[in-house]
Amino acid sequence: MWPRRGVWELPVLGAVPAPTAVLVCPDGHVACVGEAGLAAAIARWSG
Repeated sequence: MWPRRGVWELPVLGAVPAPTAVLVCPDGHVACVGEAGLAAAIARWSG
């Protein structure tokens, strides 16, 4: 269920604070994490 608050456990990094936003491209790559730069990333990836 979204949003997932609190702490996320990442395989390489360990525990990190949950971001406010994550933009994932259709190919599975993460284009942006957090709200800073989100609008620009959406514009860049959506054409």
